[in-house]
Amino acid sequence: MSCKMVAFVGRSGSGKTTLITRIIPELKKINLRVGTIKHTHHDVTFDQPGKDSWQHRQAGAKQVMLLSDIEMAFFSERNKKLSLNEIKEKWFSDYDLLIIEGFKNAPVLKVEVCRQENSKSPLYLDPSFSIDALVTDAAPPFPAPHFSFDQIDALIEWLCKKLDLNTEQ
Repeated sequence: MSCKMVAFVGRSGSGKTTLITRIIPELKKINLRVGTIKHTHHDVTFDQPGKDSWQHRQAGAKQVMLLSDIEMAFFSERNKKLSLNEIKEKWFSDYDLLIIEGFKNAPVLKVEVCRQENSKSPLYLDPSFSIDALVTDAAPPFPAPHFSFDQIDALIEWLCKKLDLNTEQ
């Protein structure tokens, strides 16, 4: 089975990260191997200045892997923009599900997360985002499936069915 993808999208402060961190343990309980990608529009430095791996990059290495017995981190310059499919095939091919936070324009299954208190216009109002489902604390005029923040099991059941995920591994 190839890795399936779902993007959780929404305005800043909508609760995407909170929802994702509630979903992952439940997906693990049904024996799914889950990976995540968090998109950011901000420039960030992943490596710590002064550390050996940082010094390797400063010396000119284009890619550096930091490896221990139980974890690894990979630092690389991007010389071309990779599609989500390229990223999935290169780094997540042996996973069942890749959860993406952000990438609201990506051509993947998208679940929008929105809260009334956020008072920002929901993405589903713009058909160009092609939202497939909604997690919200409101009763939206949304024709596709929608879930409350407490309906984690129903959301997971919908995701597994929609993505044809084999949960009997």
